[in-house]
Amino acid sequence: MPQSAEGYERIVYMFSGHDPDAVAEARLAWKALRDGNSVTYWQQEASGRWVKKA
Repeated sequence: MPQSAEGYERIVYMFSGHDPDAVAEARLAWKALRDGNSVTYWQQEASGRWVKKA
């Protein structure tokens, strides 16, 4: 998990929402990267469609 977005144009962080450890790690990444960066959160629906949540 990058602690900074420095040197990156875009970071895509994918994880399983069914894995509590992966969700906890993703939350840490979100908090570490949201300050000073434009972050979005997308969630995949059962149909396979991706929906922007934040």
